[in-house]
Order: sequence, then C-alpha cells, then structure tokens
Amino acid sequence: MTETTSGPRRNFGFEGLAIAPRTIAAITEGPRHEDGEPPTVRHGAPTRITVWSRSGRTLGQFVYPLDRLPAEPVPQGGHSDSGVSEILAIDDDRHLALERSWIEGVGYRVKLYEIDLRGATNVLGRDSLLTRRPYRPVAKRLVTDLSTLRPPVQNLESLAWGPRLDTGECTLVIGSDDNFDSAEATQFLAFAARGC
Repeated sequence: MTETTSGPRRNFGFEGLAIAPRTIAAITEGPRHEDGEPPTVRHGAPTRITVWSRSGRTLGQFVYPLDRLPAEPVPQGGHSDSGVSEILAIDDDRHLALERSWIEGVGYRVKLYEIDLRGATNVLGRDSLLTRRPYRPVAKRLVTDLSTLRPPVQNLESLAWGPRLDTGECTLVIGSDDNFDSAEATQFLAFAARGC
C-alpha cells in the first residue's frame, strides 16, 4: 500500500472495529484515493464504514464524514493527519466514533461522536465517492470534545465499555498509544456515560 494510487492510503486502512449483538463493523481511518483528499482546514473528507452480519455476510457500506482539520500546522505546510481511530458499538445501528487529528506545532485534537447508520446511503457498489451521484452520510452527533481535557489528550486510539456503575451509567474507557515516543504517554481515561 505504500506505492499505490488506488485503494486505502498508507496507514489509513481499517482502523476501528466494533462487535454488536448481530453485526460487526469496521471503519477505514481516512479516505481511499478514489474518494478524495484527506481533510484540510478548508474541507473534510469521506471515509467508509463496512458492516457484516455475525455470520460474515456483507450488509452494507456507509460514508462517515470526517471533520475539517481544526487548525493549520505550524509551520504552514507542516505535517498533519486526521481520521477515525476507533469505533464502539452501542447497538447494531449506533456507534461511538473517536475522531483524532495530529497537527504539527498544535498537537492532538480529539472528538467523540455518536453515529447512526440508519438512513445512510449504502455505497458498497461505488468505486468512487467523487462522482456526482448523491449519497447521505451517517448521522453524526458530537458527544464531547476531548481536546478540552487537562492534561492534554494524547494519541487516543481505543474505546471499550467497562462495568455498569451503581448510578446505572456505563463506564466508557478511552486509551491512548504512546507511539514509542518519550514525549507521549499511554493514558486510560474513564467516563460515566448515559444512553449506552
């Protein structure tokens, strides 16, 4: 995948995987070459979430709309990457999506979204999303902007449900990957969540 100009971009293939009661879903971190350019501060980008039955039959593929980059790299023209690093099933139709950006000179920016596949267009048979054929992406609702946490968020890449609390809320655990970098940390953040 390092030299191709079709299919997934290098290091932007399947990144998130979720197992629901009747389905399994996987999402590519960023857009395939055929679906457009990665996000910039001027535009977002489409990535794809594929859903299978638990027996392995493909049920559909849907568009997840990545946000624009929240800031320009410093210096201008510096490195950045953005995409979905993990998904977690709420049920067969709804998932949590961890959308993470790293921007040179700025750091990590991470948002947690709830997405709903119901009503989204099945694009499984489309080789490209750049055609003029319209499609409806998955519905997306911001749950929280994790970039506001202190200490600052790191390379958040995992989601898991923990035990139910005495209050009836679920425990949501979010973990980071330190990238084998001494300037980064492995973090585990735990939250009480409703609606799970």
